[in-house]
Formats: sequence, C-alpha cells, structure tokens
Amino acid sequence: MKNVLVLLIFIIPFGVDAQSYTYSPNTIYMTPPTSSCNGEWAVLDTMYSSGFCQFPVYSVNPFSCATISHRNGDTLFFNLCTIPCGVTITGDSGNVCLACNVDFATNVVKNVTANSIIDVFPNPNNGNFKLTFKEPGNYQVELINNVGIRVFSKNVATKNYPINATLNNGLYVLKITNLNSKKVFYQKIVVQE
Repeated sequence: MKNVLVLLIFIIPFGVDAQSYTYSPNTIYMTPPTSSCNGEWAVLDTMYSSGFCQFPVYSVNPFSCATISHRNGDTLFFNLCTIPCGVTITGDSGNVCLACNVDFATNVVKNVTANSIIDVFPNPNNGNFKLTFKEPGNYQVELINNVGIRVFSKNVATKNYPINATLNNGLYVLKITNLNSKKVFYQKIVVQE
C-alpha cells in the first residue's frame, strides 16, 4: 500500500472584510459579487420539473440585482449583481412558483433559518412533528408546499406545539413569523413515510 501525502493550503485574504449574509432556505450556494455581475447564486426550483409553473413571470427587486444565467434540472443559476436581491417567479395562474432572496446579515433578522428560535423534531418526519420555541412570544406558524401553497397555518403562543398534519411526501418550508417583532424565519421540513 502506498502512502499518500496530502497538503492542504489555506489562503486567507488580508484587507478584506468578512461579510455575513442571510438567504432563503432554497439557496444551494451563493458567491457574492465583487464587481459588476460576477456573483453566482444557485437556488432549488422544484416547480420547474413539476409543470405547475407554466409561462413564468420573473421579477427582481431591486431592479437588475440579478439575471438568469442558466438552469440545470431543478437548479436555477443567477448572475448576482448586487446584494440585497430578491427574485420572485409567478405562474400564469398567479401562484408564486419561486421566491428567494439574499441580504446582508444585520441585527434585524430577515429570512433566516428558524432553528435560531425553534427546534423541530423529528425532521425528516411523516407530517407529525413538534416545535419547541426557544423564546416566548406569539408566532404564526405556516407550512408551504413545493408548489407555493400554504397547507397549514396556526397562531401559536405556547413553548411546545405539536403539528399533526396529513402531508404528501416532499420538501416543505416552515415559515415562522414573530407577531410582535414581525421577524420572519424559515426552516426546511422533509416529509417522508
């Protein structure tokens, strides 16, 4: 057996501020732009292969913060020009097929994962799971399926809240809104039997 030497080299840039970002849970990865539109943003777009989003209409906010680069299956790639940036794709029926955003992390929580305020157990699950809130408060709990339809909504003011829902297998987005501060949090939920 031959011995193999692996040399790892870490390059640490000097004079560059490390910036934190927040982005929607359907983001696969994001490389911020350094000039012009040279950033790259890849998002999961499961509506594309489902056929539910025919004749899509794309909107970008602020205008020209991103352009569509290409698609590879259910992954949509954008040329990212500026941050913050939000992209919404709606179908001809008016349903939201894809909504994604990226922003600078600040003291204001904006579209970040819900695991900072709740624990979800188990995940993956069969539609029956428990939310444990880390902070007391009044929250709106919503489950959104992969076609953008809200399949569950409830206002919650307890520390522990069980959800017993009859759901099809697939990926769902758990949207938690703090009704007092209006902060919004997202978490991916996988339902499988």
